[in-house]
Amino acid sequence: MAFVLVITGLLVAISVGRASLPNYPRDGSDAQALAALQREVFDAVLEYARRYHRLPCADGNIAAGLDPDGREGAGDQGCGDVSANRLGHVPFRTLGLEAPSADEARLYTRLRYAVYRSGAVDLTSAQPPSWQQDAAPRMLPGDGPYAGRGAFLRALRLAAAQPRDDTNPYLTGDDGPLGTLDCVGNKRPNVAFLVLGAGVRDADRDGDLFDGPHTPLTINSRCFAAPATPTTEHYDDTVIAIGFDRLAGELLTVGRR
Repeated sequence: MAFVLVITGLLVAISVGRASLPNYPRDGSDAQALAALQREVFDAVLEYARRYHRLPCADGNIAAGLDPDGREGAGDQGCGDVSANRLGHVPFRTLGLEAPSADEARLYTRLRYAVYRSGAVDLTSAQPPSWQQDAAPRMLPGDGPYAGRGAFLRALRLAAAQPRDDTNPYLTGDDGPLGTLDCVGNKRPNVAFLVLGAGVRDADRDGDLFDGPHTPLTINSRCFAAPATPTTEHYDDTVIAIGFDRLAGELLTVGRR
């Protein structure tokens, strides 16, 4: 009996000790929900490009000192000059996505959207007249800033022919086959647009949601890790990006997504 009591006591002690260990959020429900939302936003941008023959600019209200409202641009200025609203919050209202619930709003704070805009070619082009509406503007094919899909495809080809522009979103390596995560020594091509997601933990423990080349993330950040960059002890951000040629291919593909 004494032996049984000793064994029982040890088992209870072990179970209590396990219960007191910290629970690090690595691949939990938050991570899955964020990944699903990030993919939903990316697909919504693709659908917007198919429908309106342009890309939306970022919700840049935070740069203007205003709370993000889910609309592209900032304040009454719309997308503004090509140097503005390249990086910001997700313009979910412009994309026609439903207003987020309280829980989704928390996840949206972990996402950023970046788009290519230059003096040679602005993939957002002119702002549609109805940019202030809550939902995406109701335009018919051919009513967008680019006269149709063909004109937008030509814009993408022109963008692909430009030399790398460090003032626009570009990728670096993946600490693997694509080289080191080095925004100065390993600059890779510009992208048409990307969606960045901060992981569920501050992996590099610097007090900022974003890790690696994304910290500190500001409205002037242009360098992003390659999408294939693995999660490590010090990095758990995710990037979904698409180049100019790949986006052109998506526009030419019917029935996808």
